[in-house]
Amino acid sequence: MSLIDTLTRIRSIYSVNIDSGDEYLANSWYIITAVTISTLNHPEDIQQVVTLIDQDVEDMRCLTTDEKLALKVKVVAKLRDAILKGFIAGGFPKTINGLQQLYNATPDMIRQRLANQPIRKEDTWERVMEQRERGQALFDTIYDKHTARVMNTMATIYPDLAQTAHYHLYGSALSETTIVSAKETSLLVVAGCFAQHLPSQLRGHSYGALHNGASQSDLQHVYETVVALCQYYGTPIPSLPKAIKSKL
Repeated sequence: MSLIDTLTRIRSIYSVNIDSGDEYLANSWYIITAVTISTLNHPEDIQQVVTLIDQDVEDMRCLTTDEKLALKVKVVAKLRDAILKGFIAGGFPKTINGLQQLYNATPDMIRQRLANQPIRKEDTWERVMEQRERGQALFDTIYDKHTARVMNTMATIYPDLAQTAHYHLYGSALSETTIVSAKETSLLVVAGCFAQHLPSQLRGHSYGALHNGASQSDLQHVYETVVALCQYYGTPIPSLPKAIKSKL
């Protein structure tokens, strides 16, 4: 099976609708796929995801030429932020490579319309504090009644670990949801944890995704996406923790 066949199979998992630009933008197939490809260390294949997106948008008869361009800009913006957030589970070097390949695959007419300033502004202390508060709120939502235990465990292992998670991972990176929503963010982290064979973190973030509004069906789609890409790349297929598998 070729990569394009695999990507087409993944699109079918998510029931992609090309009759509505808004529904297409909201469908998470392309961000989950791109983050998983990046995490599995095949960033060069993100270009094929972009090619398939381009074909999908061009096939949307309901949109004018200008509307198609505007939609492509929004999709690439979402891909950029999703791949950035993917570093939480996949690692920063893979994120750099993934974003480089996305940049290479993006036509100039789209690049020129993308934001050229950070959306995570830290130019004032008030903004930094706002991010930290937002990050704590996201952390609380994900871990729910286990929040204190998880944070205390990290602080016991190494105080700077807890601080980094609070201030930088959740505060700055993950809690910015103007482009990629909190639910989508959780699903991206789930994909990264599953692809990286991290059962403890996968279990926690799978429940966290549910707390952020994801459904069991959403999680199943993510698991199936990772399995499909692992099969394509010949990578060992990770196993779901029993606590999760029993609920599917």
